[in-house]
Amino acid sequence: MGQISWGLLLLRLVAGTLLIVHGVPTLVAGPDAWQAIGHTASCLGLHQFYLQVGAAIAIIEVVGAALILLGLFFRTAASLVLITSLLTVAIQFVTGHGLEGATNSLLLGAIFGCLVITGPGHLRLFLK
Repeated sequence: MGQISWGLLLLRLVAGTLLIVHGVPTLVAGPDAWQAIGHTASCLGLHQFYLQVGAAIAIIEVVGAALILLGLFFRTAASLVLITSLLTVAIQFVTGHGLEGATNSLLLGAIFGCLVITGPGHLRLFLK
């Protein structure tokens, strides 16, 4: 196992754990929180299905991060998390929060974008 695999493992563990810590409160908060999250997407032209969009975002954050931690369905999970990060960046810019408001989402997007490209490395739960 090379140094790159250890570096990817560390990146997966830190980014995945932080995303789970961020996403679990939203996931367990229930439909009111999901509705509020989904409603923020209205600035991007989404004017219905707020509850479903918010629930999907919360589920992607938690389940996607868990899969990334384990290295399972890795590129699919990382791609979905990347998409939610990019949506958040767009929302931050459209609502006037600019770069300062989008910094965390940009950072997560960059991390998960890189992980989509590199893959999980050799250190994962199940090897091919």
